[in-house]
Amino acid sequence: MPTSPPHKVWPILSIFRKLPIPSSVLDCGVGFGKYGVLLREYLDIRLQRYDKKDWKTTIDAIEIWPDYITPIHKYIYDVIYIGDILTISERLPNYDVIILPEIIEHLSKELGKKLLLTLYNKCNLGLSMSFPLSLSDHNRNDWPNPSEEHISLWSIEDLTKLFKDEVKPIGKLAYHIIKDS
Repeated sequence: MPTSPPHKVWPILSIFRKLPIPSSVLDCGVGFGKYGVLLREYLDIRLQRYDKKDWKTTIDAIEIWPDYITPIHKYIYDVIYIGDILTISERLPNYDVIILPEIIEHLSKELGKKLLLTLYNKCNLGLSMSFPLSLSDHNRNDWPNPSEEHISLWSIEDLTKLFKDEVKPIGKLAYHIIKDS
């Protein structure tokens, strides 16, 4: 769905307290665009860069469902990639930070692992992600977007198998995969 649980917003964004201020961020599966708005506020507006012409942070987006894109997305994000993240991710530039809020459960485990490794190689500082703790959490089949279906269940063990000690849990709500510099 084009939204995600509000209690996961801070855990996802808390990666920005652990890392240097990024010059570029990729928001995957933007839905309604709340992360883009918050990222723009904290990475530009808070630094007294209110006018769009003064913004210094590149904030790009990926969204599979074009009907979710509204004028606010076009204002907040620098580039919006429309399409399947699996295809788009391979041709992306590098970003300092990539966020994946409530995305990975929409892919099979095999494709999800491939995506995570691809995005890990595209980020300079780290990934921040969350996923539901059960397949039924927030799973709705009445959205017109068929990509909303939850098809895999993830755990911290899945992440630590891929990324070893770089996984930093934020309770049971979110996970940061922070690259060693």
